[in-house]
Amino acid sequence: MLDTRWMKLLRDISVERGRVALMVSAVSLSLLGLGAMMSAQAILTREMVRDYTSTKPAAATLELHAVDNATLTSVRAMPGVLAAEARDTIEARVRVGDDWLAMLLFVVPDFTHMQLSTFRPMSGAWPPPKGTVLVEKSALPVLEAAEGNSLQVKMPGQAPITLPISGVVHDPALAPATMERCGYGYITPETMELLTGSGVLRQVKVVFRDNVNDAGAMDVLARQVGVALQAQGHVVHEIQVPPPNKHPHQGQMTAILWMLLGFAVVSLLLSAILVGTTVSSIMARQIREIGVMRTVGAKTSQVAWMYRIWVAALGLLALAMALPLSIVAGRAYSSVVARMLNFNVENTSVPWWVFAVMSGAALMVPALAAGWPIRRGSAVPIRVALQDFGQTPEAVGSRWIDRLLARWSATNALRALGLRNVFRHPGRLALTLTLLAAGGAMFMTARNIPTAWGVRMEEVNESRRYDVEIRLRNGVTAEGANAAALSVKGVRTSEVWGRLEASLVPLEGGIPVVRTYPDGGHGSFQVLGAPVDSTLVRLPLMSGRWLTAEDGDAVVLNHTAASIVPSAQPGQKVTLSLAGVPRQFLVVGVVRDLGSPGAAYMNVDAWMRVADSQERSVVLRVVTGTADPTARDEVIRSVESALEKAGYPVSMSIPMEVLKTAVGEHMSVLLGVLLAMAFLMSLVGAVGLASAMSTSVLERTRELGVMHAMGATPAVIRRILTTEGFLVASMSSVVAVLLSIPLSGGVGWLMGNMAFRLPLPLVISPSAPFIWVVLVLVIAAAAVIIPARRAAAMTVREALACT
Repeated sequence: MLDTRWMKLLRDISVERGRVALMVSAVSLSLLGLGAMMSAQAILTREMVRDYTSTKPAAATLELHAVDNATLTSVRAMPGVLAAEARDTIEARVRVGDDWLAMLLFVVPDFTHMQLSTFRPMSGAWPPPKGTVLVEKSALPVLEAAEGNSLQVKMPGQAPITLPISGVVHDPALAPATMERCGYGYITPETMELLTGSGVLRQVKVVFRDNVNDAGAMDVLARQVGVALQAQGHVVHEIQVPPPNKHPHQGQMTAILWMLLGFAVVSLLLSAILVGTTVSSIMARQIREIGVMRTVGAKTSQVAWMYRIWVAALGLLALAMALPLSIVAGRAYSSVVARMLNFNVENTSVPWWVFAVMSGAALMVPALAAGWPIRRGSAVPIRVALQDFGQTPEAVGSRWIDRLLARWSATNALRALGLRNVFRHPGRLALTLTLLAAGGAMFMTARNIPTAWGVRMEEVNESRRYDVEIRLRNGVTAEGANAAALSVKGVRTSEVWGRLEASLVPLEGGIPVVRTYPDGGHGSFQVLGAPVDSTLVRLPLMSGRWLTAEDGDAVVLNHTAASIVPSAQPGQKVTLSLAGVPRQFLVVGVVRDLGSPGAAYMNVDAWMRVADSQERSVVLRVVTGTADPTARDEVIRSVESALEKAGYPVSMSIPMEVLKTAVGEHMSVLLGVLLAMAFLMSLVGAVGLASAMSTSVLERTRELGVMHAMGATPAVIRRILTTEGFLVASMSSVVAVLLSIPLSGGVGWLMGNMAFRLPLPLVISPSAPFIWVVLVLVIAAAAVIIPARRAAAMTVREALACT
C-alpha cells in the first residue's frame, strides 16, 4: 500500500493537473529544441567533415604553364610531398534554354586511379568516354538536364560542341551549383582538346605528409614546392591553398548551429523559470498541508524530497515526450542542410552525449529551478504554516504602487484593481514578463533579420545600376566592344571595366597564394579597372576616398579584402601580385561591396598599364532600357550575339538577377529555422502567461468569492481577470521591443558577417511590433479565458470553502 506522502503527491498531481500539464509542456518544448539542435550539430559536424575529407582534398594546387610526367615525378620526389596529380580546370559556357550559363569543367587524366580531389560516381559511365561529360548532381537542376541528355558547351570565340551527359557524380568538395548558379562537369584531356584545341594540363595538386590541419604549415610546404619548380625553369602563376580539411561552408554552418543552440538553451532556461514560479505557487497553496504533515511527524527533509521527486518525475515525463521528436527533428534538419550544402549524411546516429545532456537537463534544470521554492516551503515553521490563510495582509498604501493606483481609482476602478493585482507578486510578474518578453524579442528578431537582409540586398541594387556584367576573353582589347554593345537596340548605356585575377598577399619568390577552393570562387581575389566617373557602380565609402583620374599606383579595397588584411587601411601600402609579378599600391579608400569576392579597384587607365595584356579581361557592364524581365533577357542575348559577331568572344555573362538569387540562396534555410526558434520561444512565453494567470486565479479564489458575495457579477470578474492578462501582455510587449533591439543587432552581426563579412544593419521591421502586440494579446486572451470562466462560474459557497 502506498505511503501517505505518496498518496498526497498523486492527489496533488490530480488537483494541479492543469499547471502540471503546462510545466511539462514548457519543459518538453524546450528540450525538443535543445535536442534537435544538438542532434543536428552532432550529425552535421561529423558528416560534413567525413564526406568532405573522403574526397581527399588537395592541400595545395599549383598553377603552371604545363604539367607533364617529368614534372609530376619531380614534385612527388620533393621532401614532405605524399602524393601529386595533374589536373586542370577550364571555364566554359553551357546553353540552358535560350541563355548561356557559366560552367566549370574539371579535367581528370585518370578517373580510375584518382588519389586526390576525388569524387564518387552515382550512375552512368565511368570513366566518361571521349566527347562526353560527367555532371555533378547539384548542377543538374541548374542545367535543366539529366543523364542521357546532351549539353551545348562552348569556349570563348569557338563554336559550341555537343557533349552528351554520360553519367552523374557527387563531389562534396564543391559548393552547391544551385547557390553558385554555375554548372559543374568532369571530362578527360581528350574531351578538353576538343573544346580548347589543347590537352595540356596546367595544375599540380599535392598533399603533404605532415601538418595536415595547419594552414600556416601548408603555406610553407606549398611555397617550397613552388620555389623548387621555379628553380627547374617552370613558371608558377599561383598557389591555391584552401583551409585544410574544411568544407567551403563549414564555418558558416558551425556558427549558425551554435547560434541556434544558444537560442535553444535560452528557451530551456525560460522553461526553468516557469517551473520555479509554478512550484513556488503550488508550495504557497499547500503551506497549511505541509504544516499538518510536519505536525504529525514528517521531517523537513522528507517533505522536501517528496516535492523534489515530483519535479524529477515531471522532468522525466517531459524528456519522454521530447526525446524521440527531437531526434526526428534533428535528423530532418540535418538532411535539409546537407542537401543545401551538397554533402551526404550517411550516418544519422546521434551520439550518446546528446542523450546524456538531454537527460541531465530534464532532471537538473527543473530541479535547480524548483530547489529554492521547495526548500523555503518545506522549512516554514509549523506555527506559521498552520496560521497561513493565503494572501499576506498588507496595509493599504504601504507600497508605492498602492499609493499610485489610489489616484486612478476614482476614474477607472476596474483598471486600478487589475493593476493592483498584477503587481501583487512583483517576483512572479518579473518572471512572467521575462518569459513573454524573451519570446516576443525572438519573434521580432526573426522578423527584423529578413528586413535587414532586404536592406542589404537593396544596397546591392543601388550600388550596381546595371543589368548584366559581360566578361570578354582574356587578352581582348576594349576597342570596339563598347560600341558593339551600344549598337544593340534596347541598350541604354554601358561601361568598360577591366578584370584580372590576382593575389592580395604574395609568397616569397613572387608566387601568389590565394585561399580558394576548387570552384575558384570562395576565397578568390581580383583587381578591377574602374572608370573613375562611373555612373553604374557607386559603392558606399567606409573610409578614405574613391579613385581619381590622377591616381596611378593607388587602389580602393572592398571590405572583403580589407577584412583579410586589416592593416591595409587608407594611407597604407599593400602588395598585390598581378600575373605573378608583385607590385606595391597605396590604399586610398575602403568601400562596402556586397556580394563580391575580395577585390581592389584601380583607375582603369592605370590598370591597363600594369595588367598583363594576355591575362586581363575586358568587362562590360550594360544597362538595358526595359524593366520587363523577359524583354531584358532578350536584350542581353542580343548584346552577347553582337559581341561574338564583332570578334569579342564572351567568356561569362552574369545578370544581376542571377547574382541576387545566388546571394539569397545562402540564407533561405537559416531564416526559416530562425522563425521556428522564435515560434518555440513564443510558445514557452504563452505557457508561462497561462500558468501565471491560472496560479493567480487559484490563489485568489476566496477573494473572488467575497467579491461575488458583495455583488460583483461573473462578467465583472471576467473583465478583471482579462484586464490583468492584457496588462501583463502589454507590459511584456514594451520589454520585448526594447530587448529585440540588441538581440536583432547581435543576430544581424553574426549573419551579416557570414554572408557578406559585414554586419547586417539594425533595422526594426515596422510590422514586427504590431504583429507581436496583436499576437501576445491573443495569447493573453487564450491564457485567461479558462481560469476567468472558472472563477466567474464559481458560486460564493464554493469560493469561500476553498483553502
